[in-house]
Amino acid sequence: MSHYKCKLVPLERLPVGPLGVVSPLCNDCETVDCSNPIEPVKITVFGRQVEWKVYKKNFVTSIVVQCAGHSKDDANVHISDTE
Repeated sequence: MSHYKCKLVPLERLPVGPLGVVSPLCNDCETVDCSNPIEPVKITVFGRQVEWKVYKKNFVTSIVVQCAGHSKDDANVHISDTE
């Protein structure tokens, strides 16, 4: 199992883009060897209940917006140390 480097945004500071709230990368990730602390949860976003996969660690719940191990059709995303 691999622990991948991720860029996180705390759940209380949801990023909003031109198409609305940015959903976590983990929702559609197909990586099978991920050991990051990801858990499915039901939350309410702007009055709508959604089920998201969130990153939980040290009593902080975040969404993953970039991940070195994200795989959808076997595509990996590089995360630089300067971000």
